[in-house]
Amino acid sequence: MASVAAAASVVATCALLRSTDLKRVVAYASVAHMNLALLALAAGTAGAKRGFWIMMLAHGMLSAGLFAAVGHVYQQAGKRDLKSWGGVSWQAPVWV
Repeated sequence: MASVAAAASVVATCALLRSTDLKRVVAYASVAHMNLALLALAAGTAGAKRGFWIMMLAHGMLSAGLFAAVGHVYQQAGKRDLKSWGGVSWQAPVWV
C-alpha cells in the first residue's frame, strides 16, 4: 500500500506541475495530499493513524477553502487558465 501511495503522489504532483487550469491544480494537489495521508496510514503505528486523521481533517478544511478561493477568483477574472492571469490584481479588489 505504501509504494502505491508514494507512486500515486508522485504522478499527481507531476500532473499538477503540468496543468495550467487552476481548478485542476487544486484537484491534483488534493490527490497528492491524500496519497501522503495514505502513506502515513501505511506505516501502521498508533502515531501514524492519529496523523492520518489529523491530515484528513486538515485536508477537508484546506480543500474547501482553496476551491472557494478559486471560485471567487474565477468570478472576478472570468478565467481559470493561469497563463492568462496577468493583471488579475488590477481586476480584483484588495482583501483586507
